[in-house]
Formats: sequence, C-alpha cells, structure tokens
Amino acid sequence: MEKAEMRVRNKFHRLTNCQLAVDTGKKMKFSLVGVAGSDIEAGNKKLTLALVWQLMRYHIIKFLSSLSVGGKQVTDADIIAWCNGKAASVPGGRQISSFSDPEMPLACYHIVCSQRTLSLASLTNRC
Repeated sequence: MEKAEMRVRNKFHRLTNCQLAVDTGKKMKFSLVGVAGSDIEAGNKKLTLALVWQLMRYHIIKFLSSLSVGGKQVTDADIIAWCNGKAASVPGGRQISSFSDPEMPLACYHIVCSQRTLSLASLTNRC
C-alpha cells in the first residue's frame, strides 16, 4: 500500500496525497464518481465534502457496529428505525423513510428537541 507524503514540499506532493485519499476511498467502496485528487487539491468544496461525508458515515457505522450486541453490522435501515422510534415518542414527531427523505431535517429537529427536553426534565427532577 502506498504511503502519504508526510513532508509536503510542493504542489506535486499535495496532489499525490489527495489522489491517495481518493483512491483509498474508492477501495473502501465510496461513491466518488468524477472525483480526483486534483479536485481536492484545488479546493473544490463540493467534491471535498463528498469524500469527507462518506468518511464520516463510514466511521459512524463502524462505531455503532462496535457498540451493537454481538458486533452486528449496523445498516441504514437500523438507523432509520431508531430515528422513527425516537420521533414517535415526540408529539408531532415525523417519520422518515430514507436519508434522502425531505422530512429528514424536521425529523432530526424533533429528535434533538425531545432529547433536550428529556435532559432538562431529568435535571429539574433532581433539584
């Protein structure tokens, strides 16, 4: 496996490291169609975020899987079912069917609000 250049001295080294990041993402089965190291090196925000979000998602899935019973691989369906379960406990909570569902921002808002409300209630009960 190729290693990143740790002492980046010029644009060529930066480009090589960026291309290595893209190639590694493709080996990890990320969807990086049309993304090249030169796009990352040039500072293309949209394509850089495409890589970063997929890295974050990969990390979160691995982390949640490590917390699951028996090390079961967590799937998108598991996360959506959890979100819908949390949203169902909130008055007016919205259900989602996928991560691209237009209701997603509102559903997340309701879940966050319910968690904050529960946290405030537990603090109030202690006083």
